[in-house]
Amino acid sequence: PSNKFENGISALLNASWGGNEVHTPLQLAQYAATLASKGDKYKPQIVSAIIGQDGKETKKFKPILESSNRYPMN
Repeated sequence: PSNKFENGISALLNASWGGNEVHTPLQLAQYAATLASKGDKYKPQIVSAIIGQDGKETKKFKPILESSNRYPMN
């Protein structure tokens, strides 16, 4: 086989398992969290609450639902 053919097969095999896709660690974590929540995708947030110097919670951030793709799971 020619080099062109081998390169085409390699590219096809690579693409078949997503080898050409590039995802950030945050995107992978969000994907895993969406699977764990059975289809609810939440906006990533770094902070869940702000705590004052006295140790009391001054502000709490609620999760923000971006989308929901719930399917019956058996």
